[in-house]
Amino acid sequence: MKSLDGYIQAIILLILVISTVKGAPTVQADVVVEEIRGGVPAKYDNYIIDGPLNLNELKKINKTLHFNSTIFNGTVNSEGAIFNGDAYFKGAKFNEDANFEGAQFNKDACFGGSVFKRNAIYRKSQFNSITDFTGSQFGCSAIFIGTQFNRLAEFPRSRFEGFVQFTESRFNSHVDFYNSSFANYADFKGSQFNSSVYFV
Repeated sequence: MKSLDGYIQAIILLILVISTVKGAPTVQADVVVEEIRGGVPAKYDNYIIDGPLNLNELKKINKTLHFNSTIFNGTVNSEGAIFNGDAYFKGAKFNEDANFEGAQFNKDACFGGSVFKRNAIYRKSQFNSITDFTGSQFGCSAIFIGTQFNRLAEFPRSRFEGFVQFTESRFNSHVDFYNSSFANYADFKGSQFNSSVYFV
């Protein structure tokens, strides 16, 4: 079953990647923030976003976010933001730091197949629905210190190239690291696994 699920995931991610063509539209990050602030649904699949995207300025984001296969050329700062709608970042590419420290995801958080070229920071974030990092690539540090996962957390086939910290994190539901690779030190000291965990 896992091999079939992996095959289906691979096909979906391939379609997302193929759909990102050279002529992808480009938008400035501050325009995206203002549209979300104005209540416009964020539909930026296959876009290129230039400049720092400061979602932390919005505090609460009630609409669903669509950033599938989006390329972020600047930093992404969502520190302390509350996501009340689904957050879709499947196949997204973060070329600079992605900071979600202290963010709260109340609906699904989908980062499957995303590429983090720089640091991915989820320190003290809270995931209250399904969390998906299937097949994601972390090129630098992946920081999940004190992070709380209250529903299913999926990390199968993820690649961690830099330092990984899940120190003092809490997994309150099933967590899956099936076939994930850790090229550097991975710290799970003080983490709590309150349900099943899969590393094989």
